[in-house]
Amino acid sequence: MLMRFSNWLERISTGATLVLSLGLYVLFGFGVMPNLGHFIPALPEALGPLDLMFAYTPAEAFERIAAYGPDGRLAYALVSLTVDVIYPIIYTVAFGVLITVLARHVFASGSAALRLNLLPVGIFVFDMCENVSVVTLLMIYPTQPIGLALAASAFTTVKWIFAGTTIFCVLALSLAARVRARRSSSPR
Repeated sequence: MLMRFSNWLERISTGATLVLSLGLYVLFGFGVMPNLGHFIPALPEALGPLDLMFAYTPAEAFERIAAYGPDGRLAYALVSLTVDVIYPIIYTVAFGVLITVLARHVFASGSAALRLNLLPVGIFVFDMCENVSVVTLLMIYPTQPIGLALAASAFTTVKWIFAGTTIFCVLALSLAARVRARRSSSPR
């Protein structure tokens, strides 16, 4: 399945797809997602969602969940089950396409290194696991299962590690593509 997704990314990765996918990513990442607080006023702004933290203890999770109140918990759960499912699809495709385009400039056709385009899938998988665990915590409150809170935090942390690794990969591929372009254009 992963190989099929990687191959699909390779097939669709054109300049137009790159512009479209990055445009959607920017729209959601910098337009919709930061402004969700306006759509869910029940969520106390000072507390923010758990999924924007790098890690948290069960006590921190339960404290925030309690402070959200019933309306905030419901609003957070609804966003996690709607917008926060759409956005990961968008960023997975956008970063997959970007990595594919950059990797083509660095590696030979058919190289196993082209599979770096699967890195964003790690973000997606752990983001979905995080969403399910956080929504469960929100919906079963006031029950406070420590194991589930630990799992939610672990999913969040691994999601951010994959995100950082993906960004590093994009930067490294960008640099490598630039170096390769300079070498190929310089007189010998």
